[in-house]
Amino acid sequence: MGQCFWPVMGFGLKVDSSMFDARLAAALMGVDIVDEDHNDLPDDKFEDELWESTDFEDVFLNTLIDLPQAKATEIDWCSTGNMDNGAYLYYPADLAWRASSLKRHLDDEAAKDNIISLLRPYLKKDIDLDELRELIDDVFYVGCD
Repeated sequence: MGQCFWPVMGFGLKVDSSMFDARLAAALMGVDIVDEDHNDLPDDKFEDELWESTDFEDVFLNTLIDLPQAKATEIDWCSTGNMDNGAYLYYPADLAWRASSLKRHLDDEAAKDNIISLLRPYLKKDIDLDELRELIDDVFYVGCD
């Protein structure tokens, strides 16, 4: 039995559920988390319940990149799977002759602007956007099953 490997190469940001406001993320995904009496949960419990019941990568990130803004800017995401290096919201690397016109003319600053703009509405309020911007950089990892 073999293993499957894939490259995670491009320009972007490692993301995880702790960066995002759970209520805003739930609203984006159309998920409603309530207690057994159908009452709202306190924020900390809501966040725990949300990420225990909803797959951050497969549900949240797929929902995020399906937004028109992500499609228009060609932002994608990829997980490193069993390599445990996390998930990345990024511009995948392309061969020059296969890259879209948008990607061929995109510089690092514009790519950072696009990624921050996509994430901003869903981030926790205490996330420093300047610090987050500094974390956006080249991505070179390998994923595997």
